[in-house]
Amino acid sequence: MPRWMKTEIREMNFEGRGIKVDKTFDSKRDADIYTYIATGLEPVKSESGAPGPSYLYPHLLVFSHSAQSPEGAATYFGNLQNLYAWYYRLVSEVANDRNAVKSTATAIVKDKVSDLDKIKAIYTWMQENIRYIAFENGIAGFKPATAQDVLAKKYGDCKGMANLTREMLASLGYDARLCWIGTRHIAYDYSLPTLAVDNHMICAVNLGEKTYFLDATETYIGFDQYAERIQGRQVLIENGDKYLLSRIPERTFEQNKQVEKRALRIDGNHLTGKSSHQMTGECTEHVLSSVHQIRKTKLDEALQQYLSKENSQYRIANMRTSDLHDWNTNLVIDYDLTHNDAVSAFGDEIYIELDFRKEMDYADIDSSRTHDLWLPYKRAWCRKRCSTFRRVSK
Repeated sequence: MPRWMKTEIREMNFEGRGIKVDKTFDSKRDADIYTYIATGLEPVKSESGAPGPSYLYPHLLVFSHSAQSPEGAATYFGNLQNLYAWYYRLVSEVANDRNAVKSTATAIVKDKVSDLDKIKAIYTWMQENIRYIAFENGIAGFKPATAQDVLAKKYGDCKGMANLTREMLASLGYDARLCWIGTRHIAYDYSLPTLAVDNHMICAVNLGEKTYFLDATETYIGFDQYAERIQGRQVLIENGDKYLLSRIPERTFEQNKQVEKRALRIDGNHLTGKSSHQMTGECTEHVLSSVHQIRKTKLDEALQQYLSKENSQYRIANMRTSDLHDWNTNLVIDYDLTHNDAVSAFGDEIYIELDFRKEMDYADIDSSRTHDLWLPYKRAWCRKRCSTFRRVSK
């Protein structure tokens, strides 16, 4: 480390690892030399559901705060204000044409009356019409594409989508801001002035006394609902020359509910009756994401395939759904069903197949795993099956 550069090294996750450091001074280069020696470290182990690597493995964070060279003094990331100033300069250089997106924004909200409904409409339109494609090439990993470019191409990364969301809302007169955030995959917060602290960009809009955070990369999650990956995380909010620092609201399992109710009767060897599903939050997002990944020409066919788990014995008919393009309300799916060969009789005993999906079949936790297990999200799950049984003779 040259001494003309004011640097700081943070040793992360070194505890109990037996890592030794040796520091010497090289007078010819006027530099400090740090030598780290690690012995007997366990190899990296990939496990599903594990926390991000910054929580698990020893590593170094190198901070370049400032420099004093023959060319003069320079300040880099000595504190959070320095980091924000660099971010803010980059987004200020983006040549957005707000008028180019205003006509689209106006058309989206033309039937909406309240400010809240207009903001919801912009957010939902972004989720449904702009495709997320990650792009991190050079400075483009930090600098958003222009709003008009993302709108024309109908795709963008998180920065481009956040920028378009802000510009459309701002064109309608709303106080919308860009935000930088590190998802829960990252162990750091903004007490560390480093580019490693965040990996995502979203939009915030102030309405009355409340700030709403909009992450259009979450395609099927409702307005004022937040994915587990950003809940409770620090968020750096655009505010002119001076930043604002806040946190994304945390949600309980009540945000993500999945309720299934079946009223069935025994008809010979079959179960027949009606089923009703109701989902909210990330449960809705999980279902709609799964359905849209099934390559079917018709959405209802894909939904039936998902609900039946491609079980030919589980027959669905007369399916009715809530608006599959409106995830700001509960997702409701009702249908008539016939579950063939779900009943077996042995003398006076009847055995009934109640849970053909068996969601918990794969819920075992390997006690020999090395790392903690993080669940995708908190959820409330309730199933009311076969509340009334009636034997029907043929």
